[in-house]
Amino acid sequence: MDVDADGGIRTLGFTINFNKRVLQLVGSSAGTFVQQAGLPAQFGAQEPSDGAVRVDFDVNNGLAVAGAGSVVIMDFQALKAGTSPVTVDGIELVENGRTATSTAPVVNESLIIVE
Repeated sequence: MDVDADGGIRTLGFTINFNKRVLQLVGSSAGTFVQQAGLPAQFGAQEPSDGAVRVDFDVNNGLAVAGAGSVVIMDFQALKAGTSPVTVDGIELVENGRTATSTAPVVNESLIIVE
C-alpha cells in the first residue's frame, strides 16, 4: 500500500481486504513512508479477522510526515489456485490538522491470481 502525501499526514488508518480462501497473511511490516518519518510514531497492522487487515499509523506530538512511499508491506501465502481482489476501505486520515473519513476511497485496487 503506497501513499503520496505532499501536505503531510499526522494519522492514517485503513483496512485491506483479500480472499481468505486463496491467500493467508503470513506477515506484515512498516513500509518506506513509515520508516522515513524519523519522528516518534506508532505503526500497527493487525488481522482482526481472516481476510481483513487493519493498518494504523499515528505520528506523535502533532507532527506530520510528508513524501511518498509504502505504508505497509504484506506477505501472503497462496492457499489454493484462484483469484483474490485486494481492496481498501475505511480510510481515515488527519492531514495538517484536518480530519477526513472516506467510505469510497480513491485507490488503485488490485487482483492477485494464484495458478
